[in-house]
Amino acid sequence: MGRKDAKNCEECAEEATVEREGANPRRITVLCGMFVWLGGVHLTMFLLIASALTLSWRIFLTCFALLVSLLFVPLFDTDGWKKKFSTFIVKCALAYFPITFEQEEDLDEEERYIVAFFPHSALPVGISVLHPSSPLCPKNFRNGRLVGCGSSAISWCPFVRHVWSWLSIESCSRPHVSKRLEEGKSVILIPGGVRECMLLQEDSENIFLSTRKGFIKLALQQGVSIVPAFAFGQSSAYHYARLGPPLLPRRAVDMIARAVGFLPMYIWGAHGSPLPRPVPIHVVLGKPIRIKGKVANPTYAQLNEIHAVYVEELKALFHRHVGKVPDAKPTLVIH
Repeated sequence: MGRKDAKNCEECAEEATVEREGANPRRITVLCGMFVWLGGVHLTMFLLIASALTLSWRIFLTCFALLVSLLFVPLFDTDGWKKKFSTFIVKCALAYFPITFEQEEDLDEEERYIVAFFPHSALPVGISVLHPSSPLCPKNFRNGRLVGCGSSAISWCPFVRHVWSWLSIESCSRPHVSKRLEEGKSVILIPGGVRECMLLQEDSENIFLSTRKGFIKLALQQGVSIVPAFAFGQSSAYHYARLGPPLLPRRAVDMIARAVGFLPMYIWGAHGSPLPRPVPIHVVLGKPIRIKGKVANPTYAQLNEIHAVYVEELKALFHRHVGKVPDAKPTLVIH
């Protein structure tokens, strides 16, 4: 990175720090905002379990019917409301976590990018830094120019469906992502997805990448650069208990995760609550991997070549920055 790029990155960081420090919400507001953002699944489980413990089928079925009905309630996702809601949630996230952001190289405002974000962890809370309403987000990704994409399973969970829609999280299906890129947008994807939840370990970062080449194919077909991104410390935000061996074989759990779009697991954070532990998180946006021209039908050799470059750049990024966060897991394992 040249002196000019480094200077620009430092200036952007200073501006973001001033903007961030000027609007920290009160602690109770932060906690409420974090629960609204991340507590939807826990709230659904609590209502179902509490209604079941009443030993009344009438109460349980009423609760179940109300939760199902939420899946058909209109999203009311007008642009004005989404902007206000997402700004509030992102402010709460930045006030809750000791979270920092680093950009290794300035990005061209005229280019489109696929930001490939790792790890997924139990929940990818560090991705809030790259939300367009975040003061830490690079300027060329603001004003709707970066689209966050997530699993379609989100749309089948009460409460979560509305919250993530208001945060402007869109489908990560190949046709939808291709459409957004063709419209001139950049997109952020989490290639490891929920499969990484099966790989979680206490002492190392385990990511699912060896066979993930869909985002590489998209980049080649659209002629867009790929930007590696990594959230250090994020995997320490939650404790977890997951379905798997010895109760069920790992292959069976993988099949369930693929079928429903998420891994059956229970997560908890600070003091056993749905809120994550407020651990330090450092998000790094790496150097872009340039794609020269569009390739309508990439060959396996082309996919493997760019994939190998991405893997090596992600490894290098990890080793360059892992020592900057005390709680970051020191080893990266790629599956």
